[in-house]
Amino acid sequence: MYNGLGIVKLDKNSKLLWKYAEGSHHHLSVQDDGRILVLTREDMTAPRISSAVDILADSVTTLDAEGNELGRMPLLDAFWNSDYASWLKAPAVNLRSQRIDLFHSNRIVVLDGRLADRIPSFRKGNLLISLRSLNALVVVDRDSEEVVWSASGPWLQQHCPSVLDNGNILLFDNQGHYGASRVLEFDPATRAIEWRYDGGGEDELYSERFGTAQRLPNGNTLIAESHYGRALEVTPEGEIVWEFYTPARAGDDDELIANLFEIERLPRDFPVDWLE
Repeated sequence: MYNGLGIVKLDKNSKLLWKYAEGSHHHLSVQDDGRILVLTREDMTAPRISSAVDILADSVTTLDAEGNELGRMPLLDAFWNSDYASWLKAPAVNLRSQRIDLFHSNRIVVLDGRLADRIPSFRKGNLLISLRSLNALVVVDRDSEEVVWSASGPWLQQHCPSVLDNGNILLFDNQGHYGASRVLEFDPATRAIEWRYDGGGEDELYSERFGTAQRLPNGNTLIAESHYGRALEVTPEGEIVWEFYTPARAGDDDELIANLFEIERLPRDFPVDWLE
């Protein structure tokens, strides 16, 4: 992923297999049949949002296994077609693009149906999407192309939602803890917070942007505190099992820290023979 530019597929020797240069950003999901769902963005005029400034409008775009575009589902239309149109608002203008960054979607999750008995909107195949600008999570029905569920706060500027085996949702809350960060687990049916980790004291967690959280099979949680180049694993009780700080630094006093965008625990049987 080249954020805002496109995506490429490489072989193990870094040879270019194909490229897709149509404004993809943040996240993609490879399906079992080889198709790829990717977040894309384009400039457009939307008078119902703003008559003075263009917007950056996000879509969920489907590619085939060779990187050819098969279709787009605009998120703006998904809102207009739903009962959640009132959630739309005009956030601050993106200083880099001079456009209203309406959604700033940053994660797409294909739902497996494990929550459908409690929340029908979470049926298999629907999409859970994180919208940073709206401080919201939404579920989009891929058949009707409309928003069918949404939740906001107490998180702000969130990243990396995932549906856990117990049916709860885990996410990295960038700004919702008095301007600091934390990891939250909440029940999407009751909206109750079931677990949280903010570090506290000297181990306070903070990443203005980015940040990931992954629930591990042993019940611990793997966290990337991106802006400080830190990764850590914590127990359900909040004890740090281990932590890692990226050694990549710059500046006269090593004050500039390389972002650690994402970290993921691989299973022990993860195949590595292709590396040889």
